[in-house]
Amino acid sequence: MRSAPDYLATRLAINVLGGDFASRINMNLREDKGYSYGGGAFIRYFPSAAVFRAFSSVRSDVTKESLVELVREIEGLAARGITEAELELAKTSDILSLPARFANATSTLASFRELTYYDLPLDWW
Repeated sequence: MRSAPDYLATRLAINVLGGDFASRINMNLREDKGYSYGGGAFIRYFPSAAVFRAFSSVRSDVTKESLVELVREIEGLAARGITEAELELAKTSDILSLPARFANATSTLASFRELTYYDLPLDWW
């Protein structure tokens, strides 16, 4: 849930797995294997639940291999966790993207709505 105590840790782990360009999924499927132009993962939060999604558009001749790699990355995150370097990159990425949430009136309103939707304090950001 969005209100879970481990929300921030989960958010950083998802960035490592598939939320950033340098994520494990993207580096594996795009850079290492050349199966895809890109791929990733995210968690869509709701007030009382969340949905995890991992994805990539891949060449049809490597669909099976891509799914095997995708599962391997997810299981690897669960089994081995993340490195200190990956954690620092995820934190830096998260921090540097924060100003964009308030870059204009529309994004500021969306950030405020998020606080209201999840019943978070006004100083959460």
